[in-house]
Amino acid sequence: MITTLLLLAGIIVLDLVILSVDVLVLSLMLLLIAYRYKRNTKFDPLVYGLATSMTVLAIFVDVGLIRSGLLGFSMLNIVMFTGVLPDHWDLTKKLKTYRSFYSILGVIFILPHGYFHLFVDQEIRLFGIAAIVLILPLFLTSFQRIKKEMQLNEWVKLQKLSYVVYLLLFIHLISVAQGYGKIVYAVMLTLYVNNKLVKEFR
Repeated sequence: MITTLLLLAGIIVLDLVILSVDVLVLSLMLLLIAYRYKRNTKFDPLVYGLATSMTVLAIFVDVGLIRSGLLGFSMLNIVMFTGVLPDHWDLTKKLKTYRSFYSILGVIFILPHGYFHLFVDQEIRLFGIAAIVLILPLFLTSFQRIKKEMQLNEWVKLQKLSYVVYLLLFIHLISVAQGYGKIVYAVMLTLYVNNKLVKEFR
C-alpha cells in the first residue's frame, strides 16, 4: 500500500506525465487512502484548518499541487465518481464515508487556483468562474452543522446543483487542457455521464 502510494506520488512530483493524467494518478491515491484507512471524523476540524492554512500559504508560495487546481479537482473527482459506482460495492461504501470530507477539502484546495487565474493572471475563464460560484453553496451545506439546519428535501434539491458544477468543471478543463489532455478529460466526462445515466435508469 505505502509502496504504491510512494510510486504514484513520485510520478506527480517528478512531473512525468501531463496534468490530466496527474489528476487520474492523484485520484487513485485518494481512492486507495479512502479504501484502506477508516476515517476518524474527530480529526476533521484539524484537517480543514490545516488545509485552509495551506491554501493561504499557496497565495504567497508556489505550491504546484494547489495553484494548478490538481489537488482540489482530484478530490472532487472522487466525490463525483463515488455517486455513479454501484451501491453494493464495498469500495463504494467506503468511499461514501469520505465523500463529504473530500468535497469540503476539494473546494478549499481549488479556491487558490481560481483566485490566481482571476485576480493575478487576470484570465477570464467563464466556465471555471461559474463552477466556483455555484460550488460555494454546496461547500457550505456539506458541513454537518449547516446540513442539520436545513430540511432534507431542500438539501437534496440543492445538492443536485452538483451535476451542473461537474459539467462546468469538465468543460473548463477540456477548454484549457493541451493536446492529449483534452482527450483524457473528455473520456472522464463521458464515463461519468454514461455511468450516471445507467445508474439512474436502473
